[in-house]
Amino acid sequence: MPSSYPFLADAGSCPQDRATELASARCRVRSLRPLRAGAGQGARSRVRVPLRRNERPAFPGTRPGAGPRHLAFHPKLPVVWVLNELDSTVATYRWDAGRGALTPTHVVTTLPTDFTGYSTTAEIAVTPDGRFVYCSNRGHDSVAAYAADADNGSLTAIGWQLTQGRGPRFIGLDPAGWFLHAANEQGDAIVTFRVDAGSGLLAPTGQVIRNASPVAIVFTGPR
Repeated sequence: MPSSYPFLADAGSCPQDRATELASARCRVRSLRPLRAGAGQGARSRVRVPLRRNERPAFPGTRPGAGPRHLAFHPKLPVVWVLNELDSTVATYRWDAGRGALTPTHVVTTLPTDFTGYSTTAEIAVTPDGRFVYCSNRGHDSVAAYAADADNGSLTAIGWQLTQGRGPRFIGLDPAGWFLHAANEQGDAIVTFRVDAGSGLLAPTGQVIRNASPVAIVFTGPR
């Protein structure tokens, strides 16, 4: 097993996302074609949205003020997870590929019950087998880890791992799903965690890469 996969980190200077830009997720998905099977970041997919003339797109519903930011598909089940930035939740949706429709079925918080501070979510990652889901919290500065139900994809929290830096704007799993990298934008560091294949829990490897305001990671594959 390699200690890690090579990756490229991107430093950005984008302003903080505005709440008005996160009010709703407005799209209708008609067909889905994976770009790369087994990508550790979950379902990175190319989506085509052909609408007939005068057809109105369907708007999947979210709770008022939730602020959907990112979504990820289960690699096998007709399940989509939507990460809500503003209210720090992750929602499970049933995916109907024939109708291009999403139906909400479950929602959980991304924060521990004893946390009372301000926090927003940023990124979601899914293991290649779909057993575990990870969401980053900016404010609590952690990664929330969940076990996904094998039948319906509903999530159960299994723990929180501090990212050893401020503002984990991006998290990403290597293509094999062995390691999770957290890009701490305000902490100027990328921290690597080992993924326990049995429990899904994260453990620091000790690898810390100093990088000014990292906001994204792109994996280049094993060497």
